[in-house]
Amino acid sequence: MASQSPILVSCRNCAHATFMQWFKNPVIAQCHVYDERMVADSAHRCKMYEYRDNADREVQHFDHYESPK
Repeated sequence: MASQSPILVSCRNCAHATFMQWFKNPVIAQCHVYDERMVADSAHRCKMYEYRDNADREVQHFDHYESPK
């Protein structure tokens, strides 16, 4: 029997992400599991997704295009 694919999720509610935004561009999620960046609200399949309420999650805002440290 083949294993099921994970459901579609977004990084916006994932416990493994921190959020960044440059100017008025979409919010970007930095994944701490895969060490990758994705648009936080995009839908994709992820085996490591772990729900976390984003009510207390901050978005770091940047006014220039250097990578955050």
